[in-house]
Amino acid sequence: MTRWLGSLITCLIATTAGTARAGQTEYTSTLLAWSRDGSSVLLVQHGVHGSRAVTELSSDYTIASAVEARMTLQVTNTLGTGVESVSVAECTNAAKQLAKALVARGFTGVSVSPAACKRADREVVKVSGTVGDPSWVQLPQGREATALELTAWELVKRAVPKYTPFLPHPACASSDAAALDSAVDVATKTGALVVVMEAESPCEALHHTTVHIFRRTGAGYEEAE
Repeated sequence: MTRWLGSLITCLIATTAGTARAGQTEYTSTLLAWSRDGSSVLLVQHGVHGSRAVTELSSDYTIASAVEARMTLQVTNTLGTGVESVSVAECTNAAKQLAKALVARGFTGVSVSPAACKRADREVVKVSGTVGDPSWVQLPQGREATALELTAWELVKRAVPKYTPFLPHPACASSDAAALDSAVDVATKTGALVVVMEAESPCEALHHTTVHIFRRTGAGYEEAE
């Protein structure tokens, strides 16, 4: 992953849900794939709640688009109880909807298996490595920035006004959360859609907890709901 100092966003194909601290539910998001024209993106959000008795999980797949409404489908959720609250039938229906939407929005190299809903892991989505490039936007060093890089950086500043690029810092070895700057990554394929992702700290690569999605309009960029 390249940071803003060679920079942004979460996954492919390293979907890291992270290890939840006892008593906490942690959510992390991963960028899985772009549509062929770069106007849509597929992300997955994993929720993890860890305890000595059980690890509870949830998985939600989202397709965000520059021109269409966002779609989010859940395939598993054991948060709060440790018991699956999404039935096999509901998971299967969600997987079928997801597969149909991916084809309609021009994704290739992404396979969806409704049959996986019958397995405990419910890993319904698999992404080919050839389409799994998150398209991280780099912060140019020693050269003039391209128009796309400048746009991405401006959107980072809009999403996270206090963020500044950083070099790896010895504070990563510190247990003091106040000593850690937040990490931000940004990704775009064509500029039609720009994804800005925040992590809890620069020491947690690909552990993005907050996602901002901007779409290009005739009047500039707007943050999608």
